[in-house]
Amino acid sequence: MQNHKESLLDVLKTLYRWKTPIIITSVLSGLIAVIYCLVIPNYYKSTTVFYPSNPQIASRGALFGGADENMDFFGGSAETNRILNIAQSSELVSYVVKKFDLYAHYDIDSTDLEAPHYVTKDFYKLYNIKKNTENALELSIEDTDREQAADMLWAIVGKINEINNRLTKENQRKILTSFKNSLGIKQNEYNAYTDTIGMLRTQYGIVSLEAQEEFLTSLVTETESGLTSKRARLKALQKNNGSRDTIRALRSSVQALESQLQSLTSADSESNFNLSKFNEGRDKVGLLEMRQLNLSQEINFLRDRSFQYQTVYDTDVFSLYITEPPSVPVVRSRPRRTITVLSAGLIAFILSSLGVLLLDYYKDVNWQEIRN
Repeated sequence: MQNHKESLLDVLKTLYRWKTPIIITSVLSGLIAVIYCLVIPNYYKSTTVFYPSNPQIASRGALFGGADENMDFFGGSAETNRILNIAQSSELVSYVVKKFDLYAHYDIDSTDLEAPHYVTKDFYKLYNIKKNTENALELSIEDTDREQAADMLWAIVGKINEINNRLTKENQRKILTSFKNSLGIKQNEYNAYTDTIGMLRTQYGIVSLEAQEEFLTSLVTETESGLTSKRARLKALQKNNGSRDTIRALRSSVQALESQLQSLTSADSESNFNLSKFNEGRDKVGLLEMRQLNLSQEINFLRDRSFQYQTVYDTDVFSLYITEPPSVPVVRSRPRRTITVLSAGLIAFILSSLGVLLLDYYKDVNWQEIRN
C-alpha cells in the first residue's frame, strides 16, 4: 500500500477529478427535491394563544361575597396542566375527527380496523399545543385548507372550554343535588311536625301557648275569686235570713261559677277550653314547635345555599382568556420549497464529496489480502 497524501491540495485535486459525478449527483438530488416540492400540497398553520382562567371567579364566594378581593383571575399551574390534558384527550380528538370528517379529509378508509389509529396519528402530526415562554398556552394546527385550519382551531378551543367547564359543573351539580336532597328531607320533616302540632292543638284545645296560658290562668283566677266572693255573700245572707230571691240568685250564680271553674280546671271536662288539658299538652306542643323552629332555620339555610349554588351552576363563564384568537393564515407554513431544494442539493454535494474522497483514500488497499 502506498502512502496517502493528506494535504488540502490533494483533496481538491480528487474533488476536481470527480467533479462531473459530484455535480450530476447534486443536480439530480435538487431536481428530485423540486419534483417532490411540486407534488406535495401547501400547508397553512393557524395559531391561537390563551391563558386558563381561575375557576374561583365563578364560585359562590365570588358571586355572593366572602371571596378574596385580591384573587387572581388567571389560573395557575394546576389549571394549565388540566387544559393541556384536555387538549390532548381522546374525547377532543374524536370530536374533531367527527366534526370535520377527517377520515375523508386525510383519505383514510373509515371501515378499516386500524383507521382510528391512523387518523389520530395524522391529526397529531398537524396539531400541537405547548406552553410558551410567557406561560401562556399556544395551540396550532396545520391543514391544506387555510379556512378549515382556522375553523378547526375555533372548534378545538370551544371544545376545550366545554370539557373544562363540564368537569367543574359536575362537582357543582353534585353539591347542588346534595343541598336539594337535604332540603327535601327537612321539608318533609317540617310538614310532619306541622301535622303533629295541629293534631295536638286540636286534642288539647291549644290555640296560642303564651296568650292562651295567660288568658286561662287569669280566667281561672277571676272565676275562683268571684266564686269565693259569691259564696261568702251567700253564706252571710243565709246566716242573716236575707231575701229569698237574693239568696236564690246568689245560689244560681255560685252554681254557674262552680260549673265554669270545673269546666276550666277539671281533667274530665269535655270542653277544649280547659286549663288542665292545656297544661297537659303545653309541653308537648312547645317542644315540637321549638324543634320545628330549628328545622325552619335549617330549611332557610338550605334554601339560601341551594339558590346560591343554582346561580353558580347556571352561570356560564368562558374558562379561557384568548390573547391571540385563531385567524385564517395567509402565508403557507410548509413546504419551504427553496430551502428544501437547496438543502437537498447541498446534502447530496457533501455526501458525494465524502464518497469520492473515501474511494480515493482506499483505492490502493488490497481488499483481497485483507479478506484472506
